[in-house]
Amino acid sequence: SRIEKFNARPAFPEEAEKAAAVVLADIRAKGDAAVMRAVAKFEGFKVAKASALKVACDVRQLEKSIDPKILKAVKDAHRRVLRFSKASLRRDWSMKTPRGGKAGEFFTPMDRVGVYIPGGTAPLASTSVMTVTLAKAAGVREIVACTPAGRDGKVNPVLLYALKLAGATEIYRVGGIQAIGMMAF
Repeated sequence: SRIEKFNARPAFPEEAEKAAAVVLADIRAKGDAAVMRAVAKFEGFKVAKASALKVACDVRQLEKSIDPKILKAVKDAHRRVLRFSKASLRRDWSMKTPRGGKAGEFFTPMDRVGVYIPGGTAPLASTSVMTVTLAKAAGVREIVACTPAGRDGKVNPVLLYALKLAGATEIYRVGGIQAIGMMAF
């Protein structure tokens, strides 16, 4: 049946998986230069040096450029997600065992995490708030965010604002497999 055929298909087309593997291998071997090449090829803008991929933004300037209703919506969403995130954190616990020992669990945040925020045709400020806020609430000190820029090399200001509000410590205008490779390697 059509449903069985649909369910039996591979998760990704084989050619897409091979293309991604080539990009990842290049980034692993050649680092920033390979990331810059991939950004130019797949995202349509060039930078002279890898440090230009890092986004510097002033929250006050962003606030001035965004409709107040949208600012309020982002702030409200952040407040709700932060409250939920804090409430859902697991607590350390322990118990005594029958022969005088102890068993339990403890929870320690990672030092550094990377989050990927889709941003092409529909910049997802909601994904920024949900992923970065959770990491921040868990106590992660360094939160690296990657999101694609437009062909002009600019990132949507609402998305940037949401990332900064949520607690991203570094933001890079890099999308696709090259963003994943950059964060991984």
